[in-house]
Amino acid sequence: MTHDDYLRAAEAADSSSESLLAYADWLQTTGEAKREEYVRQWVEFRADPGRKAEMLKVERRLRDLRERLGGAWCDQVEGLTAVTDSATAQSYGELLGRLDAFAVVSLASAEQLDFAAELWPAARATDAFLTAYYEQLFETKPVELVRLKDWPESFRRRLEDWLEVCLGRRRALRDSEYRRMRVAASDRDGLLDEFERLVRVIAEPTSVSRVSARIVDDEKPIPRAFLFEGPAVTLALTLTVVD
Repeated sequence: MTHDDYLRAAEAADSSSESLLAYADWLQTTGEAKREEYVRQWVEFRADPGRKAEMLKVERRLRDLRERLGGAWCDQVEGLTAVTDSATAQSYGELLGRLDAFAVVSLASAEQLDFAAELWPAARATDAFLTAYYEQLFETKPVELVRLKDWPESFRRRLEDWLEVCLGRRRALRDSEYRRMRVAASDRDGLLDEFERLVRVIAEPTSVSRVSARIVDDEKPIPRAFLFEGPAVTLALTLTVVD
């Protein structure tokens, strides 16, 4: 058994306490004390977050361990991101880095944009999961999931749409803003080329869906996302405006 074997078993069991504690037991046998501690502390924290005094101490310890162990592995333990092979993980990290650069560039524009990417196990991209996810994070409902029939012919346009849609309306990024984004790509076409390459490597998509939601509180942004669904993972790309 390897790290990936235990992480995949936990993923298949929806990150159950039993599957994670089995991983912790194995980490103990391999002498990886800090990883073992993180897994056990996470199981304890998740089981009863209502015990405020004790859980504050556990939460501080989890943050300290996360800084030492790295967020990618911790996110896999917590079931926040899909367990993938090293090539996919590397491409996903590269995509996140480019999105961070976009967010920094947007600080100089009239609207600050939040470009986000998440990697889920393929089975999570269901109407029920998305409704619960969006209601929890964005206080929006209902969620509409539309599977796009023409995506193979318009793959590139879908990526461009994602970069230019926020608050339920099209907002074309000005040429000057694209020029400032040379930290991510040399030009507009190069930018889209790079995004298309990364999305294809990460998700190997077999279908694409558009997600939208009605606003509940007028002060909240309306998220708009595209889901690139592959055989093993779903890559969710979300664009919102930061207040």
